[in-house]
Amino acid sequence: MISMPILWGTWAGSVFTGLAVGSALYQIGMERRNRKLAEQRQQAAKVTAWLVRPWDIPAVAAVLNNSDEPAYQVILTIVAIQGAAARTGLEGGPSWPYRAYLGVLPPGKFYLTIPSGGHGMMLRFAIEICFTDAGGRSWVRLAKGSLTAIKHSPVDYYGLPRPIGWEYPEHETIADFLHRNTADDEKDP
Repeated sequence: MISMPILWGTWAGSVFTGLAVGSALYQIGMERRNRKLAEQRQQAAKVTAWLVRPWDIPAVAAVLNNSDEPAYQVILTIVAIQGAAARTGLEGGPSWPYRAYLGVLPPGKFYLTIPSGGHGMMLRFAIEICFTDAGGRSWVRLAKGSLTAIKHSPVDYYGLPRPIGWEYPEHETIADFLHRNTADDEKDP
């Protein structure tokens, strides 16, 4: 007959071995998941926008795609980071007027104007950018910088009516952009 201490020792050793193997498999799975998420975020993390001249009406914004691939359905929304106004594009709703739409954002830095309402007392704005990366995944970068994957296209995320008036950016320096826009304004009666 086998003694009890040997059975308990064998049983306990088997349990701990199973737990160690399970823990190792869990760690491998988590590392794979984290690596996949990091790869998916790689392009999205390199797309951003900011206001260059927020006090202008319309506001002047810079948008940067620092990746090697284009982004698609880029929607830039001016939102408040201080004061009484919408804090996100979703809060502003589909009829929020302070948006610009880029059909394609090639790699590089671009300048554009976005309709804005100017500034009130203690009212400060920033840009929320929503886009689809080259892999077909959609993202939103909130005005304070956080980047989140979203399940829908940018147009569907905001619930925007179609058709969308997509524009396409041109490479130029801020000085050229401001000169061109100032020259256009001076021509208007």
